[in-house]
Amino acid sequence: MMNLSTSSKALQPEGPRSSPLKNARHTYFTTNSMCPLCKKPHQVHKCKEFREATYQQRLDTVKHNDLCFNCLNTGHVANSCPSNHKCRRCGKGHHTLIHYQEPRLQLDQPSDIQQRIMTHHRHQPKTIL
Repeated sequence: MMNLSTSSKALQPEGPRSSPLKNARHTYFTTNSMCPLCKKPHQVHKCKEFREATYQQRLDTVKHNDLCFNCLNTGHVANSCPSNHKCRRCGKGHHTLIHYQEPRLQLDQPSDIQQRIMTHHRHQPKTIL
């Protein structure tokens, strides 16, 4: 179960040179459930196992446990998520931890085609003109 709480309070200056701050509005989420992955009392986005999992494992966890793709809580879907947060990589409506990124090619290792071309050139007879 997810509870949405909103508070509004005036922040006080911390020192004699501090200027007064305007009212700040804070939105935060609390959950009464255990982490669906490790069964410990924390939200899944704070779970070490979830953070260390592969993209596909994280996605499977979200789908299998009916979690919101945006805030990773239960009880709603991303298009009705009360959170204003978006992916920090692309700005779309999913949690950063389930952002898909194409695997990077390792530039220090030649591809199969590059390997064949290099091998082919090494074995070609050299013609001196």
